Amino acid sequence: MLREKPEVVAEIGLANGVSTLSILSALEANGRGKLISIDPYQTEHWHSVGIAHVRRAGFAARHRHIEISDHLALPTLLAENTRVDFAYIDGAHTFDNVFLDFLCLDKMLSPGRLMGFNDCIYPAIHRVLRYLRTHRHYSFSGKYGLASKLVRRIEDRTPADRYFRKVANISPPWDFYKRF
Repeated sequence: MLREKPEVVAEIGLANGVSTLSILSALEANGRGKLISIDPYQTEHWHSVGIAHVRRAGFAARHRHIEISDHLALPTLLAENTRVDFAYIDGAHTFDNVFLDFLCLDKMLSPGRLMGFNDCIYPAIHRVLRYLRTHRHYSFSGKYGLASKLVRRIEDRTPADRYFRKVANISPPWDFYKRF
């Protein structure tokens, strides 16, 4: 965040606000930027604790919380022509949810910008990352520790966050398919 200096960040999942506060702290240090957090369970399940942490830290002016499901919020943001400079996916860890988040955020993300995925050890997230590598033009951005290298070598999965830089927009032919 500090190096990339994004203007608009989109985050799927807010929960206790740990990632949210990290992102907002970097935006504050950069002196610019806003964060859009999508989490339909902030009030009901998390008792607004993430929002309370944001307010307590003094970051409310840089933060917008959308408290509806990502499958509703993201198409709305797309329809509003929202562009993001950094996307972070840490919502529901099922294939359909992560895949939908990726597809929508990919359309909002400009080439040269980053998309991050949390909990990459989960098979559903790993499968979305395989799709990203075979159907879109992204490059891996980051390093692996020794333990992560071993897991990656065995299963091509790592428990750590993984970040990918979008190289280019791709518009495949209408009948394109490649195994992933």
